This record gives sequence, C-alpha cells and structure tokens, in this order.
Amino acid sequence: RNVFNLDSTHLDARRKMAELLLAQDTRAGAYQQYLRLAEQAPDDLDSRIILIELAFLDANWDEVERHGARVGEIAPDKPAVEAIQLVREYRAATLDRDTALLTELGLRAEDKLAEHTENPLLRNVIVDRSIRQQDFDRALSAIDWMINYDPETTRHYEERLRVLWQMGDVEGVEGHLRDMVVRFADDPTHRETLLRFYISQRDFDAAEKFLREAISNADPADTQP
Repeated sequence: RNVFNLDSTHLDARRKMAELLLAQDTRAGAYQQYLRLAEQAPDDLDSRIILIELAFLDANWDEVERHGARVGEIAPDKPAVEAIQLVREYRAATLDRDTALLTELGLRAEDKLAEHTENPLLRNVIVDRSIRQQDFDRALSAIDWMINYDPETTRHYEERLRVLWQMGDVEGVEGHLRDMVVRFADDPTHRETLLRFYISQRDFDAAEKFLREAISNADPADTQP
C-alpha cells in the first residue's frame, strides 16, 4: 500500500496486492485489484483470465463476456483462452436454445476438461450438459467438484438440491437441506426451505421437531421462532 502512495501505477505492487487478496479469499477486493491491473496493462493475459474466473464464480456474465472478448483478441490460440471461448459459446447457445449446438459444444467441453481438469467454467458446462442428458450421477459429481472448489457460493448447493429433487432422492434432499442450514447459518431462507420441504412431504413430526430445535437455540426474547 505504501508503494501506491508513491506510484499508483506500479504494476508489480498491484499484482502482488491482487494475489494476496485472492489468497485470503477476499474476492471483491482481488477483483478490483486485477481490474486496475488490466486497465493499466490491457494485454496482461493472466489478469484477464483470473478476472473471467472471478466474474464467473459471482455469476457476472457481463464481465465474463467483456474480458472474454479481450482475451480472444490477445491470445486466441492459447488453450486456456480456447476453453473460455467455448464456455462463452455454450452460454450463447443456451440463451438461443440451440440444442444441436449445445450437444456439439458439450462434447468439446468434455475433451477440453481432460486437458484443463481444474477449470471451473468447463466444469459448469459439464453440470449443465449432464442435467440435460439426465445423467444425474455425473451432474452431482461435477457439482460436488464445484462445491469443493468454491465452498462459500450458495448457488452450487442450490443446484445440487435441484438435481437431488429431480432424482426423487427425498432422503438426499433432506440431508442436503440440513447441511445447508448448518453451513449457511446466517441465512434464514434455508431453514424456511427445509420447513417447507417437511410440510410438502406431510412429515409434520419432523417439522415440529425442527421448529422445537430452532426454539431451543433461539434468544428467549425473540418471539419469531
């Protein structure tokens, strides 16, 4: 930070700051630092690729598109960039509901994933492709990889919940919901979803037990539980 007081355009310091914030999982701060780096060095491919991944994890597709277009200009033949462009094409085909193109791009994504096993964007394509094919075991495997890679994003857990529901795995749905209630204890929506699940299953004993647990753990002055 002292470096920036003397030279706000110091690239090495900016890159180090971005790396430190990313290592601390301070995603928003890291994104801003990498964005400044990309603005100062528009042809810095590595920064752009990290920006794309961070934007994807936050479901910010406008930024994925913006930086994806730029890396396509900088290094179109680089394997990592080819994977990004494939994912962009897949999303466009999804929005256009182009089934034939989705099938073709899905197969290409399978091949690319063999080369880039740690790429979350490609893994997300596999999730979507597997669900479309009703290959739910494969979808769950890919989603579990995403959860392990990015454990604080609720979207992955919600996707897993939808797959379990499509499979008709009632026990799995309950277990996963209870896990979400514990993992995201500050978010009351998961508790509400679990309660609605019990009621939908007409499992009123479980619903009552769950409510009693909530009461026992609540502040006595809080009447809502």
